[in-house]
Amino acid sequence: MDRQGERKKLLSRIGLGTAQFGMAYGVTNKHGKPSLREITAILNHARKEGISFLDTAPAYGISEELLGSLSETSHFSISTKTSVSLSSPEEICRGLEHSLKKLSRNFLEILLVHHSDILRGKQREVYWQVLQRCKTEGLVRKIGISLYDVPETADLVERFSPEVVQIPLNPLDQRFLQEGLIRSLSRKGIEIHVRSAFLQGTLLVSPAELPFFLPKTPFQRWHRFCNDHSWSPLRASLGFILGIPEVSKVICGITSEKELCHLLDSAIPLETSLFNLCHEENQFARDPRMWNQ
Repeated sequence: MDRQGERKKLLSRIGLGTAQFGMAYGVTNKHGKPSLREITAILNHARKEGISFLDTAPAYGISEELLGSLSETSHFSISTKTSVSLSSPEEICRGLEHSLKKLSRNFLEILLVHHSDILRGKQREVYWQVLQRCKTEGLVRKIGISLYDVPETADLVERFSPEVVQIPLNPLDQRFLQEGLIRSLSRKGIEIHVRSAFLQGTLLVSPAELPFFLPKTPFQRWHRFCNDHSWSPLRASLGFILGIPEVSKVICGITSEKELCHLLDSAIPLETSLFNLCHEENQFARDPRMWNQ
């Protein structure tokens, strides 16, 4: 493969997260939702560079409707998720049909369980059977689970054998890497998608710009690490993920074409072992689920 082909293959591992398209998402987001013109420019530029995957969810505001209204998205594979609140297994089918309608699609590439609680309750087997039925009926090509913690991932993967898992991973949150689960998932043939690569943008801004409720020390250490290696925080964060060959997709939230250009320029795999000491033990600093409490 020539250098250009290798570059295309590398960039194909990047997927666009669309939470920012549908709502003002992220604790460092000062600009709100991008305009329709900006989103169109992002999609066109991404496609030109070999990016062909979009990650969305019903919980992402108007993201699904917006994507379904744009002809540019016809060139992309799409992954969506179940509703965040399901009261019965059959709601999975109704929710997927609603998502398909909003996205103007006959089928989707991936359907992920958004919250894994339903797979730990009394009806867990029934919920999984309904997901499998969605695949059998040709509404989705793959089914999987969006997960947060190592123990729950190991348990649910053993119980249900999903085709795809989506997990958080970044230099401050290396639990899945350090405990060997990424390699284990890959050996099982499970497709691994990574979210929270930039920790809602907190890894990319200066510590002085962080929300008041976040501890500054972990992020100050992170910036010193980047400075010591002469890397921008963007190059370091993205390079860390791309340096893990088992990761199939890294989901990146983009709010402008300019941001996308910076992202593409920074897409260079880095030696992951260099980041061993970056992992943060303070859960509050690395877990956005705790920031709204």
